[in-house]
Amino acid sequence: MAKTYLGSGVAYDATESATYPKGRMKNDTTETAKDGTPLFKDTLDDSYQARMELLRRAGITPNEALESKAESQVADAVQFMQPVAILRAGYDTTATAIALFGGKYLAGYTATFAENAASGNTTIFCKLTINKDGAVSATEKYFVQVTFADTGSSIVSSLHGIDSTGDDFYFDNDLGGNIVFYDPAGTDIAVVRGHAQFILTIYKAD
Repeated sequence: MAKTYLGSGVAYDATESATYPKGRMKNDTTETAKDGTPLFKDTLDDSYQARMELLRRAGITPNEALESKAESQVADAVQFMQPVAILRAGYDTTATAIALFGGKYLAGYTATFAENAASGNTTIFCKLTINKDGAVSATEKYFVQVTFADTGSSIVSSLHGIDSTGDDFYFDNDLGGNIVFYDPAGTDIAVVRGHAQFILTIYKAD
């Protein structure tokens, strides 16, 4: 969560709202008046403005709560600008199934990935589960982009849901077959598996 100085009781300068939409620090002009911050604004304002601009670019409005490990709007803003994970998946000949080969994660994130079911000779359903701090991420929302790394007409996609208002579009972390690999020309499911090679890029969506 992120806190501004607006309405907090801290003296701030709102005269340059176009350049500093969340206000600027204000110097304490006299020792007795206590009409500004105890430290000079030049000492603190640069850090404050950087946080406010980071939130603005990420489309986040400060909610005036204190930052913490569990709830940090500044950390969320950073994560919006880079993926929380980039994973490589494909056909594992040892397991004779599509599996996760590995990837790179931001701190606190992990994922599991496994083949879930097959349909006929054309379609394989896989289950991607995104974990945060060792548990299935049930409250955070994600967008998952899947890139097919093999040639041919095969298609791989990730399933995203829309909330009750129709406004929120995000990856369905709970659905069993949320990554779908489809080869319209498939005549043998084993051959379809053999062509499965893709990259999953996971972004935070809220």
